[in-house]
Amino acid sequence: MIPLFDRSATAEVFDPRNPAALAVFYAHAHLMGCLERAAAYVWTQVRPYEIAEIIRLLRSWGVRVMTPFEAGLLQTYEFAVPAVDLFKFSISSFCAERGLVRMSARRLFELAHTIYIKTVQRLVKEAGEAVREIASINPHGAAWAAAAGCRAREEVRGTPPCMKAILNALKNGENLPHTARFAVTTYLLRRGWSVDQIVDLFRTAPDFNEKITRYQVQHIAGQTGGRKQYAVPSCRTMSAWGLCPAKCGVRSPTQFK
Repeated sequence: MIPLFDRSATAEVFDPRNPAALAVFYAHAHLMGCLERAAAYVWTQVRPYEIAEIIRLLRSWGVRVMTPFEAGLLQTYEFAVPAVDLFKFSISSFCAERGLVRMSARRLFELAHTIYIKTVQRLVKEAGEAVREIASINPHGAAWAAAAGCRAREEVRGTPPCMKAILNALKNGENLPHTARFAVTTYLLRRGWSVDQIVDLFRTAPDFNEKITRYQVQHIAGQTGGRKQYAVPSCRTMSAWGLCPAKCGVRSPTQFK
């Protein structure tokens, strides 16, 4: 289930249990901006159904799952996990007693799913340019990602110069001002992108923080806070922000064709 991002990784057939095939699959999913969706797809294909296997996986990832006997719990259907092990994966929505978090078997399954996705995201980030190299020598992997529900960014046609410039800056790992991030987020939401896709897009930003980015994207989409979905800034506003590189003859980026 864990990809191996070796620069020479290659595979002709998608097999979610083959580390090289997973590397090809995730390389294309990352470039398409839907890494989280892809990781969730793989999990549904090969996820373990036995609690013993889930415990083994979690322990292999550094999460010290304790049985009821080991944790000294009275309820035999509960397990326990040290809170510090969850903090390592930026998981903080839990209640702890004496440093331990009680979990049912169902919650352990959910925890393993979450940590798997975070692990894939970390490995992709650590792989750096190797991800692009793997995708370039395995172009057929794009079809695998498409089967998981990914859509190539290039399929969004009619992108105005202002948004192209922002997207290219993100692709190159530049540190964008808040106005540029806000503008491209509103634009992509308007074009039908999901919150997950947009969050993945920002992973190349040098100051990327998933928790903060997801909250901000959800806020702009009207899913949190005042539940107000923000409109795409007008061309006049984009110009005032210094984000208008060319005269397009339209009043809003959404009118560009």
